[in-house]
Amino acid sequence: MFRYSEPIFKMINLMIGGIVISSSIHQAAYIFLNEINAALLGGYAFILCLPVVILEFKPIRKLHKIGSFYYSFIGRGILYIMLSFMISFGDFFKWFGSMIVFLTGIMYCIFELLPNVEPPRLWRYYNPETLGREQGQGQEQGQGQEQGQEVTRVEFIDTQPKNEPVDNDDKSLSV
Repeated sequence: MFRYSEPIFKMINLMIGGIVISSSIHQAAYIFLNEINAALLGGYAFILCLPVVILEFKPIRKLHKIGSFYYSFIGRGILYIMLSFMISFGDFFKWFGSMIVFLTGIMYCIFELLPNVEPPRLWRYYNPETLGREQGQGQEQGQGQEQGQEVTRVEFIDTQPKNEPVDNDDKSLSV
């Protein structure tokens, strides 16, 4: 993958987020025209697109449990395709924005199949326990736990002495 891919993906995701959020806000005004279906789809598109924009600036720690599709190309691609259909009501400019979102979704689905395209760093490390450590913001193991939580450390003890040979010819265990 080429050198400046992470800022390019960030710009693409912010552009898609801007298109979808502005279209969904405009589509919410359809409630006054008695087109409640279009207004509801605009509201759903707004809610589904907010994490796309927020994830470009800071990680959301609980999102990987309920929305792990935000952290893969195929997941984002299918999300963008679905969002393009949700915001396709209205005039030419909304239709044009919907086509941009749709084509970006197709492009992201293709990126999942290409082995030389790596996902952005934030998508690769979506585990909340390791997310801060990869970015250099974490603390040592066992520190930073919330109050009231107990840290359990498991140690494996070798029961076999180091210098004594193992006797595998024990006749009492044979059947």
